[in-house]
Amino acid sequence: YTREDMAAGLLTTQRVTAAEYRADDERARQELIRLGRYTPYEKEYVRKDGTRVPVLAGGILFQGEQPQTVGFALDLSERRRAESEQRARQAAEAANEAKSAFLATMSHELRTPLNAILGYAQLLRRDAGQTERQRKGLATIEASGKHLLALINDVLDLARIEAGKLELEPAPVSPTETLGVIADIARVRADEKGLQLLVDVPTPLPSSVQLDERRLRQVLLNLLGNAVKFTDAGRVVLRLSATP
Repeated sequence: YTREDMAAGLLTTQRVTAAEYRADDERARQELIRLGRYTPYEKEYVRKDGTRVPVLAGGILFQGEQPQTVGFALDLSERRRAESEQRARQAAEAANEAKSAFLATMSHELRTPLNAILGYAQLLRRDAGQTERQRKGLATIEASGKHLLALINDVLDLARIEAGKLELEPAPVSPTETLGVIADIARVRADEKGLQLLVDVPTPLPSSVQLDERRLRQVLLNLLGNAVKFTDAGRVVLRLSATP
């Protein structure tokens, strides 16, 4: 409102107060008459353009030949905004805690049947009466199960990733053996699509390297999985070399 609006008497309590707060205004008026003041309370004023502003309103009555009331209205917009941001933070924290609890529960539920699969695969591999194809198939089942178990553990790492606390765990690993396991897992899907999956190692690899096998396996299987997924015919090649 402009100064002219005020001089013209347009800034009345009735006009600038949102309808749902008028009962509160009446209670404040009765308290003012009774006690000479009224307890500050929160309400909303309506601007001339129809938007609202939250305020803390209070007032006191000065008796005399012509009683007058002096009131104040404190703009609460910043406080409301801060409270809203705090509630949003609390909701986000609660959602994050719920997510972590869900992931922990689900990882446990998934591990139980997976451990049974791995256990039976290991028992079957001990059977001496298997064909080479059966032995290779069971080895792939076991390797795939272990990889799935690693992925389940990776899900729990999400909280550590968000906190910036994820660390690599390097250890001595045979690259040839690791790559063979990865290729066997990826080859199952490639065979289903009628694709060749080849591992090309043009230079000799060291017998042992320091690396986080779980992370490397996850990265390479994701890459090979996408390569197989988006290749309709032909072959997928995993090519590696050692650099001095």
